[in-house]
Amino acid sequence: MKTISELCPGVSPTGDSLRYEVQSLSRPAEKHTVDLTAWSGHGECSCERWKYHFAPLIREGVMQLTPAAACEHLKLVWRYFAIQQAQAVIAFRIDQINANRAEAGQPPIKYENESTPY
Repeated sequence: MKTISELCPGVSPTGDSLRYEVQSLSRPAEKHTVDLTAWSGHGECSCERWKYHFAPLIREGVMQLTPAAACEHLKLVWRYFAIQQAQAVIAFRIDQINANRAEAGQPPIKYENESTPY
């Protein structure tokens, strides 16, 4: 099973809730900050495309907050966040299943098992 880092290369959480650093796609030595708390949860990016193209159009009401109004860095973070949340739900459900299995005297299932019964 691929890791979240393999599925979303260049994305790393900053430790600040809902803020991420993303490696620049055009200049790999640079990093952009993506903040998912901005714009009512739509998010914003520190890259030039977001700051000079999308943000002004959204501010002026020319463009709506949709997936079309996002740079590639923002889209990568949305994907990272969705996978992160899905993995947390799966881990929680597996813990519940294992608690039930333990009560029934059955062996636990493993997280990496792709045929998990849920």
